[in-house]
Order: sequence, then structure tokens, then C-alpha cells
Amino acid sequence: MLGGKAYGQLAQILIDAEEAVYADNEQRNGGWRGERSFKLVQRHDESAIISSFYFQPSDGGAIPDFHAGQYITILLNIDGQAIRRNYSLSDAPGSDYLRISVKLEGRASQYLHDELKVDDEVQLLAPCGDFILRKNDKPLVLLTAGVCITPAISMLNTEANAERSIHFIHAALNSQSHAFKSHVDQLCHANNNISSFYVYSEPTANCQANANGFIDNELLSTQLPNTPDAELYLLGPLPFMRNMLKIAKQLAIPESQIHYEFFGPVGDLSA
Repeated sequence: MLGGKAYGQLAQILIDAEEAVYADNEQRNGGWRGERSFKLVQRHDESAIISSFYFQPSDGGAIPDFHAGQYITILLNIDGQAIRRNYSLSDAPGSDYLRISVKLEGRASQYLHDELKVDDEVQLLAPCGDFILRKNDKPLVLLTAGVCITPAISMLNTEANAERSIHFIHAALNSQSHAFKSHVDQLCHANNNISSFYVYSEPTANCQANANGFIDNELLSTQLPNTPDAELYLLGPLPFMRNMLKIAKQLAIPESQIHYEFFGPVGDLSA
């Protein structure tokens, strides 16, 4: 067991690490420390259950630099209750707004979908997170399911004009719940380096996916680049991530090049 001195040292390490994050956020171009007021300037429905929200600083100041894959924290006051939620940024850096794309589930998302109006203000914490895009010449594989597509869209938009090949593979229930499909299709049409593949587990009669059912070893192997020396970003519900991680390892993608992030509590992908 740790003694009092050891606990004190551990606490100081955590305090110092947190301070380093705050300082880095503040020193970035357009960055800040603590809360900052932002105004909702636009909303766009991406699917039947996912909507994008565009925020600009209420003070008219600069939008902060961030890395594709990072998230922001939004602080809400709902019926007198303080609520904070982390949402991945869903567009590339360099715009005059910060965008999040939120699935309608839970009280906070219900407030955003049903009650937050254009010109309303919210408090945001600066972009943060270690799950970020590696910029290199290796093929980029974005393997996602459901609403966990959002940071992958930020990465896709960031690298769309790069020379590296990009393989965008997404699993959804059906076309009604599939967000950003038209956007990804447009990027594929405009850029020869981007390919897409969609899999629906519960397709309707009007759905037009590339495959129905679930992603398995055989299907994924046909959509990956010819070399296993790729950067794979894996995002989805825990069971999906467990299965995809197992398949990725079977397909010999180096573990150091398999990147994933949990949407919600951290889970055990080895189970």
C-alpha cells in the first residue's frame, strides 16, 4: 500500500500534468484557460439521430488550434443542474468555428437537440486529448461504427488533400442512422486517394450499403491497403472495438500503429 508521502507525490504528479495541459491550451493561438463563452451559429442534421453544432467565440476572438481527433468539453446548466460532456471535434482545424456532432441519447444531448437555439451561448473548455492523427505517408485506415465516426471525420477532412491513401470503413444500423455519408461520398469523388466502404447491420428495403451484416476478417482484409504498414484508427462501441482489434492483429497491422479511443468509460479490449 502507498504511504502518505507516496500519495502526496502521486497527487503532485497529477496536479503538474493537469497544469501542463492548461498551460498548453492557453499558449496555443486562440487558446484559453478555463471556461470561454461560445455562441451557437449553425446546426445541421447529419442523420435521423445525429446533428452537428457549430460554435464561434462570443468575444469575436480567434478559434484555437487543435489536432484532428481531439475533443472539447461543453458545460451546460439544465434545470439548475451543472452538466459537462466531452464531444469530439468533427471537422478539420483551421475553420472559423468549432463543430461537434452529437447523437440524440441522454439528457445533455436532448438539451442540445431540442432546446439549444442559434445565438444561444454555452461555455466550452479548450480542445484537449491525446488521441490525435499521425501525419505521415503511411496509408490511413479509419474504421468506425455509429456516432463514433465523428473524430474520424475530422481526420478525413484534415488529410483529404494529402497524398496518402485513405480507407474509410464505417458500420451503421442503416441509412437512416448513417451520418456524413454524402460528405464522405463527395470527398471520395473529388479525391482519388480516398475510398469508402459501408456496412449495415439492420438495413431497410431502401438501403444501399456495400455489405450487410457485420465486419469480419475476410471483409476487412479486402478493404485494407496492400501493406499492413498502415495507421489504423478504431472507433466504436466496446464490442465492435474488441472484434476489430482482434481482426487487425490477425491481419498483421503493427500494434504501435493501431489507435483507438473509448466513447464513455474505459473498457477492456482484451476480453
